[in-house]
Amino acid sequence: MIRYELTLKDDLLGTVATAIVSLNSDNPDKTAPIVVEGDDQAVAAIWDVLPHCSGMFGHGVGRSTSPIDLNAAMLYRGYGMAAFTPRLIEGAEILEGWTHNIPDGAVS
Repeated sequence: MIRYELTLKDDLLGTVATAIVSLNSDNPDKTAPIVVEGDDQAVAAIWDVLPHCSGMFGHGVGRSTSPIDLNAAMLYRGYGMAAFTPRLIEGAEILEGWTHNIPDGAVS
């Protein structure tokens, strides 16, 4: 399993909302449904943004993805995820041994 803690800060209101985004997959390339749990405000805001974020090779992650693609979406600071300051809290070992599995000479 891979899990991230995300925080949504509203400086104007002085509030903080948190959520956990998880994926029940121990294989970096195996797809599973994304689960978002936590404060209602943070959960709704994450679902507004996360499905549109890019995975490892530029495709949208949607509502079901692989650990390597979820990680790419969390690291991407362009479209929205930077506002949540994602922090990996479980599953680093899943990402550490990943190789792209693209044959030499293939166009990706």
